[in-house]
Amino acid sequence: LEGVFVRDTVCLGDHVDIPGSRDPACASVALLTATTVQEATFRARPSDGMVGLGLPGQSINPGFNMLSCLSADGLRPHFGFWVSDDAHEAELTFGGHDKERLAADLEWTPVAVPEKGHWMIDIVGIRVGDKKLDVCTNKKGCRGLLDTSSPGITVPSDMSKELLELTKAIEGTGCKLPNLSFEFRGGIVLTLTVEDYAGPQCEAEIRTHHIQDDMLGAPLFMLGEPFFRAYYTVFDWGFFNLGFGKVKSPRSCQRLVAAGLPADPATCIGPIDHVRDEIFLMEESHQLLQHRNLEI
Repeated sequence: LEGVFVRDTVCLGDHVDIPGSRDPACASVALLTATTVQEATFRARPSDGMVGLGLPGQSINPGFNMLSCLSADGLRPHFGFWVSDDAHEAELTFGGHDKERLAADLEWTPVAVPEKGHWMIDIVGIRVGDKKLDVCTNKKGCRGLLDTSSPGITVPSDMSKELLELTKAIEGTGCKLPNLSFEFRGGIVLTLTVEDYAGPQCEAEIRTHHIQDDMLGAPLFMLGEPFFRAYYTVFDWGFFNLGFGKVKSPRSCQRLVAAGLPADPATCIGPIDHVRDEIFLMEESHQLLQHRNLEI
């Protein structure tokens, strides 16, 4: 990675507690403008998805860290993150969080090894339905990285076999997947339902990676869109904590229909009919292809 150092004034939106005001929160931040980037630089290490919103451990010094600079300007060291059910909309609230987005109180867990600079938490157990998986239970445990840029959950390839088998949809039964629960340090448990992590045609939004454990000290699980779809998340860089609360957000009718889940216009938002038409055409094409293969 090569580049040049620059300094700029970064401004957020206007203060939410003063409607119609023209009083943005601003901070002077030093930046590295990249002129040459090797692709391997980013493929070999995880990304938390929050461009510029990592912890100071990733920065050259506090003057290069957006969060540190905002704190120096007097902003409370919290921000809240919300994303809509279909991920077409998202919202960051700096200096606190939007309580109107919460359907339940926040539960808190400490950031793991904050000196690494990533928003990570310790995973001490994973359960699929009633079955507790034999992973993350030793002294090392696992690490969960909050990854706002990931459309799914990404797990170590060598720990994925049982998880992938247990979250595989059974043909002919409709879209039925078991609850997927993660237990974090401090005893908090976050549970994802089928509506949270089922993708198109009821395929679980779970992928695998090959990042080495030695980079972050434990096997790494990247916690992406399914988590943010289910839980409003608060990032506290003052005390290095993460807070999670069930989100108050309507489901996307379009996403539910694409997954093969029931979609009631009274409880979800967005169009339904044209999505059903597209799914019907996909199924017809698939059946036609199978018929042709049998003829051959």
